[in-house]
Amino acid sequence: DFKGYMGPKGCSKTSTGVACGLMRGLFQPGSEGFIARNDYNDLETTTGKRLMEMISRLPEGCLLDRNMKAPAKLYLQGFPTLSPEGYILDDRPFVITYLGLNAIEDGGSLEFNWGFNDEMNEAAEETIRIQSGWMRHPGGDYCLMGSWNPTDMFHWIYTACTGRSEEHTSELQSQK
Repeated sequence: DFKGYMGPKGCSKTSTGVACGLMRGLFQPGSEGFIARNDYNDLETTTGKRLMEMISRLPEGCLLDRNMKAPAKLYLQGFPTLSPEGYILDDRPFVITYLGLNAIEDGGSLEFNWGFNDEMNEAAEETIRIQSGWMRHPGGDYCLMGSWNPTDMFHWIYTACTGRSEEHTSELQSQK
């Protein structure tokens, strides 16, 4: 499943993406997700800050632990899965990992159920494409989400969303 949100500065793209990721974790016991931005420092001061603001609004005790050493990891308690009789079937905590996409080539095997890429227009196309291979954590229900500012007609996101090739876009530009 892929979901995207494009819009101008200030329209709450970051808040929406963080809330969607947090909701997936809250209702998916044992899941692992990530929030990412091209630069890890930008991630900490923007997207990560928004995530921590939203977590602070959850009931006390939801944030179980955090390791803020890069890559930061947050361990949260979500809602348990219940049987029809009301017995707890699954109440495992979920994990959110911060990722700086410009350091992905540093290696490591990654496994997630979901991910949110903030300011996706800053990242290389190949970096976003390889994330499909990360969607392999047990439990399924995989989803990649992203937000980005409007791009020009030559940006890889524009061509991916419209299906128009760069050649077609260049042809349109030359006809003006």
